[in-house]
Amino acid sequence: MNMCYVFPIHSTVELRLYGKGCTIIENLGDPKFKGMEKWSYTEKSALGLKSEVHYVRDPKTGTLMDFKFKHNAKIYR
Repeated sequence: MNMCYVFPIHSTVELRLYGKGCTIIENLGDPKFKGMEKWSYTEKSALGLKSEVHYVRDPKTGTLMDFKFKHNAKIYR
């Protein structure tokens, strides 16, 4: 089931606490993350600039890990 939450975030801590984002891969095949989910969260500023972060979620425990910032609001529209 693909779930999306669209709320502004202020830090990865808030992202970790509330599990915001969208599932983009439900069952990762990488041996390090086998059976886990890949999630993405994008936030758009009032000026139209976007920031995007990808992370891995363990569906059994809800633990979030492996955060990667894909786009930075300073350069990505």
